[in-house]
Amino acid sequence: MKKSPLLFIIILFIASCQPDEDKNFTATRDTYLGIWHAELYKNGAFDVAFELEILAHPSESNKILIDDFNQFGKGIRAVATISNTSVDIPQQNVSGYITSGFGTLKNQGNLLDLKYNVDDQAGQPPEDYSATLTK
Repeated sequence: MKKSPLLFIIILFIASCQPDEDKNFTATRDTYLGIWHAELYKNGAFDVAFELEILAHPSESNKILIDDFNQFGKGIRAVATISNTSVDIPQQNVSGYITSGFGTLKNQGNLLDLKYNVDDQAGQPPEDYSATLTK
């Protein structure tokens, strides 16, 4: 039986489409603020679960403060720049650790995926982290 190449392409296209429930979602800084449950992964393996808080930056409306970043302790904060659902963690010193990374807000603002690295400045390569934050 001869199969039509066009039919194959149509089936492949339909199978590759995933619903984008967030395509019409617009995040504001307020969407990010609050208490989040974090699951932290170090070098790809689950490390720890904890709660952290995201606060408004006191003077810049496109920035947030991630309190207890990487479970460094309450009051220790990383600064991140936000643009709709994108998060940029510029290189910075957080309690003696050099860190930078990025993230994406998903699921109508109820899920935040972060990927970043942490360099303890002890001469070893930086460690890779990912964190899944849920409200």
